[in-house]
Amino acid sequence: MIRDNPLFQQGIAEFQTGEYYRCHDSLEAVWMETQESEKTFVQGILQISVACYHLTHGNQKGCMILLGEGIKRLKEYLPEYEQVDVRTLIESSSHFLGAVQCLEEHEAHALGEWIQTQSQCSNQWVDSEGNKISLPILKTTEQ
Repeated sequence: MIRDNPLFQQGIAEFQTGEYYRCHDSLEAVWMETQESEKTFVQGILQISVACYHLTHGNQKGCMILLGEGIKRLKEYLPEYEQVDVRTLIESSSHFLGAVQCLEEHEAHALGEWIQTQSQCSNQWVDSEGNKISLPILKTTEQ
């Protein structure tokens, strides 16, 4: 079972603490050895993680594309898969995508800088119009 893979657990923990690039590395290793039926699941989480990483490097368009792709891939695993609360991840990622789509370039850059200094448990970022933006939430059903 994928949930018993230590690298999968490490990737989840890295996502939860905002270590999106490390999460990518961990989950990519899992993806490479995962059965075909679970590859799409791992890839969906990977894409959402990389989307957040892209935003920290000023790539708003790349962030939006990968969020959309990750959300699409995870839908077949609703509401929960391998003890991951897929519904919450999709809903929070969808809200984040909508917010990122509405940001001006300079605001997206500011959000990206904020992400680099925050963890998953941090308060929401507030844009210039007072809108609160939360990062995607990846939690397990054990939490």
